[in-house]
Amino acid sequence: MEKYNKLKAWRIANNYSQKQMAEILDISEVTFIRYENFIKKSLNLKLVEKILIVTQGEITPNDLMGLSEKTIKYYKQKKDTRMKTRSIKKVFSHHANQKHRNLVNAYKKKQQG
Repeated sequence: MEKYNKLKAWRIANNYSQKQMAEILDISEVTFIRYENFIKKSLNLKLVEKILIVTQGEITPNDLMGLSEKTIKYYKQKKDTRMKTRSIKKVFSHHANQKHRNLVNAYKKKQQG
């Protein structure tokens, strides 16, 4: 069974190519493809932050790791887990939205110029 790829679905829904996403995130296209296809096992925190900002919190680290809701629910119910359960919406502020706009605007300027 193939994992549901939320990053790919978001990219397609927002009309970005893999190459465009890689340019926005300032990584190689190959690296982006690895994240999109769950080939990349470790998460670079700066890249995760950029992905959170660009997608405005719609793609979480759990999505990048391919964790299902069932798996997350299991760990949330375990008493000995240290997994924090905060809403991603609470994490984002006006500052994150401004960073998102800056990244997208910089990408658009680069395309025009």
